Amino acid sequence: MEFSIATIVFITLTAGFLGTIVMTLGQVFEMRITGRSISFSPAIGFSKVFGINFDVLTERNKTTLNYIAHFLYGTVWAIPFTLLLLAGFTNYLSMLLMYFIVVWAQGMVVLPLFGATPPPWKWGIKSLSKDGMHHFIYALTTSVLLIKIAELTLAPIT
Repeated sequence: MEFSIATIVFITLTAGFLGTIVMTLGQVFEMRITGRSISFSPAIGFSKVFGINFDVLTERNKTTLNYIAHFLYGTVWAIPFTLLLLAGFTNYLSMLLMYFIVVWAQGMVVLPLFGATPPPWKWGIKSLSKDGMHHFIYALTTSVLLIKIAELTLAPIT
């Protein structure tokens, strides 16, 4: 069964969005357990890219912008995994590990470049561990969704 590019993009972005929902639920759960407050890093980075003065926003607007940035970013990050599937990669465990490393590492590079967070070596082991766990949850959820959809629809994937 062949799909149009639009259908593949829709499936990809849907999987990325759902992966971001699962990651976000994990973050909310972790914040309630640990007492950690929300991180505005996605909104700060987004503001710098699009020339928004983050400091003048109300708390509600900061939170809204944060979730918009978080979900846009997470949704779009499903694209690299789909490209691997379309290129014929079938070693799913290797793909998952590579995907996790790329998704997690890029956040540790991009956010400090925009001044949204300090560099990762200043985060501490607890923060790094939590961040890694959340990104692994995202990578696992998104990749499993994409693999299952591919197995059901994009035959022949073995």
